[in-house]
Amino acid sequence: MESGFTTRVVVGPEGCVIYVSGELDIATASKLTTAAETAISSQSRAVRIDLAEVDFMDSTGLSAILQARDHAVDRGLPFYVSRPRPTPARVFELTGMAEILTILDGDETADLLAR
Repeated sequence: MESGFTTRVVVGPEGCVIYVSGELDIATASKLTTAAETAISSQSRAVRIDLAEVDFMDSTGLSAILQARDHAVDRGLPFYVSRPRPTPARVFELTGMAEILTILDGDETADLLAR
């Protein structure tokens, strides 16, 4: 069920942020993929996915994030995940992706677009 799931892409001069809210799962992952494609093609210097409003994430959501990361890296763009709540953070830890992804906390996130 995807009710309540949203993405919002904000493009700034130094980076593009994808704000995600709701449950990131098999029913909604394609929406994140679409938002990421928009962000990556926006001519920004960096891409960040903000998970501060994501309460749940399954393996399909993780796959969408990794696909976005791969696409950004292929285009030479730095890629970040920021402010994951406990459940997504746990998924990153359990799968070993916390070692691969650049995960930012709130303070680092504020600095990203100021660079």
